[in-house]
This record gives sequence, structure tokens and C-alpha cells, in this order.
Amino acid sequence: MIRQPRIWVLLGHRKGDNNQLLVLAQALNLPFETRSMRYNILRKVPKRILDHQLVSVLPSARKWLAPPWPDLVLGIGHRSVPVARYIRLASGGRTKLVQLGNPRIHPRNFDLVITTPQYGIEHHDNVIRLPLAMANPHPVTVASDEEGAFFSSLRRPHRLLILGGPNKHWFVSIDDVTKAARTLIRRCTKDRGTLIVIGSPRTETQVIDAVKALTVKTSHRFVDGPMPSYRALLDDADEIFLTADSVSMLSEAVFTGKPVGMIPVRLSPRGVIDHALCDAGLARPPLPNLPAVWDSLKANKLIGTLGKPRAGEAQNPVSTAVGAVLGLLYHD
Repeated sequence: MIRQPRIWVLLGHRKGDNNQLLVLAQALNLPFETRSMRYNILRKVPKRILDHQLVSVLPSARKWLAPPWPDLVLGIGHRSVPVARYIRLASGGRTKLVQLGNPRIHPRNFDLVITTPQYGIEHHDNVIRLPLAMANPHPVTVASDEEGAFFSSLRRPHRLLILGGPNKHWFVSIDDVTKAARTLIRRCTKDRGTLIVIGSPRTETQVIDAVKALTVKTSHRFVDGPMPSYRALLDDADEIFLTADSVSMLSEAVFTGKPVGMIPVRLSPRGVIDHALCDAGLARPPLPNLPAVWDSLKANKLIGTLGKPRAGEAQNPVSTAVGAVLGLLYHD
């Protein structure tokens, strides 16, 4: 019997990153194990300095890093980079490394880097650039009885508003999202539809409170619990509107094939400075370079605006990533 490869998936603290890893791992159609990694303040040290050391990993997470070593490690971002390199060294160089996103060191340190437009990774033979983040290629979810009752109680069309949150260079403005919510509520008033709003783990409390206040004692709904699920909300929506701060959220919305409208986000104080330095030719574009993603979505007619949502036809890039990983795994 041919031994199936041992695969480890290095999970972190970001839900969106973990979803990317799990989408790829599941699509490989091979058994895999997860390793939940947690880090200390040394995670901020440049990865070329940390090299293959585990000094940035909390002891509670290090205990899961033990032989038998895997044939393949899937990681994402930069925090897991020293862990992946440690595993390869410990395995005698046998373990193959696949890193998603922006590892912040040269691609030659991995067997394969799978990235998207916002990171500007330099060209290299082992770099694959996907036009959008990967999303789970599963069929429409069958709503539970409770979810079905929730949706059937609300008049159509259902307009889903998804709120993101701040990152290093961008933030979600209360003024922008409340204005968007009011606009969508007025639209619903005209055609007797319903606005359904959901936040994300990154959404700031004051943003949630401001938008939630607009739905109190109305026929509209703010979802602040586990029901309906995020996937069920996407499947049910007639139109989807979301803030522009998350590539994974944008990708999932576009892949539904439904009309999608993007709500702009604003530069943070640090973002203003870093973009000014870039415009003056004194620095590279700040990463992640979200405007590059927005421009790509607009140029390919995959996304619209609050006023004019657009339904685009985008191919989920999971199959491209899977082909590359399997080619690496079974390459002689």
C-alpha cells in the first residue's frame, strides 16, 4: 500500500487566514492535521533574523511540533515562517513548505509561495499569483430549519451588509458605514426589502453599535450571534454589500455570482504617512496593497459600488493552487 503523505496545517489567530489554509487543505482531498500556533512579542522580529528558531512560539504551541515530521507544511503570512523552516530542518530537509500570502522573506526559502495581488511578491519560479483569495468551492448550503424560518420571516429582496474592521493602513469609518446602511434601508423601503447586517471579529464595537442602532425597532436585522451562519447569509442574499478592508471577504462575495457593492475604507494615520512616502518615491507601496486588489476587481468588472452593485463571473482559484501543491508533493 502506498503511504499517504503526512500534511500539517499551521493555524494562527486570524480567522480569514485559517480559512484560506483550510480551503486549500480540504481541496487537496488528502488527510491532514492542524497545528494551532501562538506567538509572543518576538513574532515582530524580521523573519530573516529568526531564521528557523522557535523563540517566537509560545511553549504551549511548541509541544505540538514533534516527529514524525510531515511531508508537507501549509502556512500563511509571516508568523508561521520560522515554524515551517524549523520543521524542514528537523526533518532533515525532507519536508516541503508551501506558504500563502506574504511571508516577508524571499520566496527561495520555500518550495512554493501562493499569493494574491495585494502583496507584490517579487517574481520567482516558485511563486504563483492568484487573482483573488481562495474560497470554499462547496455547493449552496442547505439552511437549517431555524435559518430557513429566519429568512422566510423577512421580506425580499434581502440586502446583506458585511462590516469589516481596521488594519495597519486602513479603517472602517462609522460615518461611511452608517451612511451606507441608511442608503440601503431607504432602498429597502422603496421595494419592501430587508437589510441584514453582520460584523466580523475585527469590527470595532463603536461601528457595530452605530449600525445596530439603525435596525432597532425596524423590520431590518443585525445578526450578532451564530445563527444564521455566515455561509447561509451569503447563500440567501439577493445583493451583497461589504467594506473593502478584507480580500478574503471580497473574494467570497464575488464568488457567489450575486450583485456585489464595495464600500470604501479610509486611510489610517499611519496609512496616510506610508502612502505619502510611496507617492514621493521614498518607499515601496504599503502592504497589503489593497488598492491593487480594488483596481483589479473593478477592471475585471467583478464588483460594483453601493449605488450600482455588479454581478461578475470569477473562477475560484482553488483548483490552480491545488494543482501546484499536488505537483510539488508528488514531483519525483
